[in-house]
Amino acid sequence: MASVPPSDSPHSAALREAAGALGAADRAAREAAESTVLAAGAAAVPYLVEAIEQTGLEGQSPVGRAALLAGALRARAALPALLARVESRDLTAEQRPFVARALAELLDGRDAFDDRARAAVEALAADSERTTRAFAAQAFGALSDLRSKARVQALARDADPWVQQKAQTVLSRLAETESIAAADAGAVDFATLVDQANAEGGALRPWLDDLGDPRRAVRDAAAAALVRAGKGAAPFLIDKLNQPQTRARIGAALVLGRLQITDAAVPL
Repeated sequence: MASVPPSDSPHSAALREAAGALGAADRAAREAAESTVLAAGAAAVPYLVEAIEQTGLEGQSPVGRAALLAGALRARAALPALLARVESRDLTAEQRPFVARALAELLDGRDAFDDRARAAVEALAADSERTTRAFAAQAFGALSDLRSKARVQALARDADPWVQQKAQTVLSRLAETESIAAADAGAVDFATLVDQANAEGGALRPWLDDLGDPRRAVRDAAAAALVRAGKGAAPFLIDKLNQPQTRARIGAALVLGRLQITDAAVPL
């Protein structure tokens, strides 16, 4: 939901000034600005969005701390601005961990099928800075769908042991959540979910795309989901055999083999 445009009242001016001061070089000024923003709560969110959108301020940019406070205030209205900054690819190495943390705090299951949100977290998961990757694992955990879980599993194999540990913590939390959900709701008929999703426009495409992902955990999760989808996935898998990407072709062939689809013999 878009933020409400700020008004020109004295209170609004003070909040705008505080949000801008989040990047101040002086620590006392930063802390005073943070206190003002937190005390204002939801009323400060439009000004945090303005601060997140600011560019070109070099070392005194408020972007990082504005993102941090947006997350602390659970301000989902800031999501579009945060995603836009990731997409712009102009965030500094200091800002990206703050933005990743904010996304980890703001995203949830409602965003699991939002391609824009997923692409932003994917970009942060590939960051060179380990703190950013660790928060990206938490953001995938917040999405909490099967595709996201596979990406957390990939981060659990990160080259950095600290990132591995953080991703494993996310996986443990996801496992606990899944266990509680299973106890409450019983087993989910995956084939029925696929049929329903296909009737609404198709849910297999993300899994088919994941067959070509460079991370094995992501490819394995995609293959398992497509096997569970059953023979209804066969036409899409056969089409994948004609695509140029080697990983995707191999993955499609393996799934077809597990489904025992003989129609795939010609394309193979």
